[in-house]
Amino acid sequence: MSKKLLNDASTSVLEMLHALTMSSVGLTRMDGFPDIKVVLRSDYQQVKQKQVTIISGGGSGHEPAHAGYVGAGMLTAAVAGDIFASPSSKAVLAALRAVTGPHGCLVIVKNYTGDRLHFGAAVEQAKAEGFNVEMVIVGDDCAIETPSLAGKRGLAGTVLVHKVVGAAAELGLDLQQVVHLANVTAMNVATVGLALTTCTLPGAASAHRLADDEVELGLGIHGEPGVTRTKMQPADDLVDAMLEKIIAAVKRAPGWCQGATSPTRDVCLLVNNLGSSSSMELAVVTGRALQTLQLKHGVRVVRLSVGSFMTSLNMAGVSLTVLTGVDQLLPYLDAETSASGWQRLLTPCCEPKLVPVPVPVHDTGELIASGCEWSENEQEAVMKASTAACVAILQAEPQLTEWDTAIGDGDCGLTLSKGANAVLDQLKHGVDHDPSTFLLKLSHVFESSMGGSSGALYCIMAKAAAGSMLRSSRQLDTAARWMNAFVSGVAAVLKYGRAPPKSRTMNDALVPAADILEQRDPSMNALQCLESAVQAAEVGAESTRHMPALAGRSSYLSEEVLKDVPDPGAKACAAWLRAVVDSLHR
Repeated sequence: MSKKLLNDASTSVLEMLHALTMSSVGLTRMDGFPDIKVVLRSDYQQVKQKQVTIISGGGSGHEPAHAGYVGAGMLTAAVAGDIFASPSSKAVLAALRAVTGPHGCLVIVKNYTGDRLHFGAAVEQAKAEGFNVEMVIVGDDCAIETPSLAGKRGLAGTVLVHKVVGAAAELGLDLQQVVHLANVTAMNVATVGLALTTCTLPGAASAHRLADDEVELGLGIHGEPGVTRTKMQPADDLVDAMLEKIIAAVKRAPGWCQGATSPTRDVCLLVNNLGSSSSMELAVVTGRALQTLQLKHGVRVVRLSVGSFMTSLNMAGVSLTVLTGVDQLLPYLDAETSASGWQRLLTPCCEPKLVPVPVPVHDTGELIASGCEWSENEQEAVMKASTAACVAILQAEPQLTEWDTAIGDGDCGLTLSKGANAVLDQLKHGVDHDPSTFLLKLSHVFESSMGGSSGALYCIMAKAAAGSMLRSSRQLDTAARWMNAFVSGVAAVLKYGRAPPKSRTMNDALVPAADILEQRDPSMNALQCLESAVQAAEVGAESTRHMPALAGRSSYLSEEVLKDVPDPGAKACAAWLRAVVDSLHR
């Protein structure tokens, strides 16, 4: 059985509607639970005296449809059934009696047999009681080219009908004018759905109709099978297939034919989440749909909305809806509404203007002019030290990977190796004319070649060291400038990484070394000082074997898992620091 955040499957619809009316001062509900589940505008008594009222509804499980569209500028009332079940004619009639006033009422129904029968029975009873009521049935599903006697199913295009007629009623149009707009919208809208998974009803076992590599094209909103089943394909191919069916359908629509003299057709596009598709997936689908409509079909999307409009519980998938003949409908589509489920239509920009990437504030020449150039033999020493550090990381990679596999995600050694190889490639071109530029280029190498936190931290360290070099006094000797640069780099790692010593991170090696260099003994020469710093780094890295993790992925692990395994990031720092100092000794 699938997991859902519900209390009881039998009361989930009642709880949902109760919560919806609790969270909005503009909504109320009829006191007829559980048989009569009707959500109304709080001001329905005043509304029905001044305008045509609008009712819709159907089975639950399609949220935000239909109660989410109750509000000024859309529905006056929504009648809810149980999950995927039409409401009773008794419930629909109760809504009609409540909201129908002297201006009449329009009922919008999706084309499903149960909805047609129950809403139809209620409409006829209301008429018999003297109410001025009309009903429009929406069937926007175009997946089936030759539908049966039941006709095309009502899908997400119904929401656009809600929006048009709700706005028209709010503006004061009479019942026949509103009915006309409902029919115009219904005749010019087409929808196709695509499912990656089936949906699961509350309290029911998960359905497994589709294999992991299968999708269904042309399905309804009640979990029924699609018209065709196919293997999973790239999103672009699936979107193109959906639009082929949609465009074939809208080309037969009155709104398309009326614009036959125009080189392009203006349409509204609705990208609907069927339940559990991610925002990323919706964005990819939207981008392809905009591109294909414009470039392949000569269609200009003048209005767009992306989100959840007519869902099917937790189904993963999307539906695409295209509304043509929008010229006369735009004022109603653009009109304001207080309905919580409606998402404002946007005017898409199919060819966005790109902004150029900013150039660096300082060019290389400025850095050289304001910084310290290489001293004698400094370039050779930096080449040797950098090469030795990279070789040390490459040699340590198997051990680093083993440690990180035990306590992390196993990528530490590989990530650092990528950085080391990238630095070696950079060194083939030699070093630059000054230390600041060299360190800045190293920072770019780290950033582009190493992923995750390690790449960012090494990049920050190199940038901060470059800044220190840039500000260094020309009176300082070479060793002092490099030691100060290292101290500044470690300080930046501490500042942005926010992992203090004894947190079981790379800082357990870097900080002890930086402390030695910052408070260096004046009686020591440079190599002695560096040797002392490296020894401190090695001791610090080794101490992580017996240290609880306070930062990084290791912080989620138990002490038992961490026991006797050192932090690979700290050991890597100790390894390349040792290699640097050994190269200088030689």
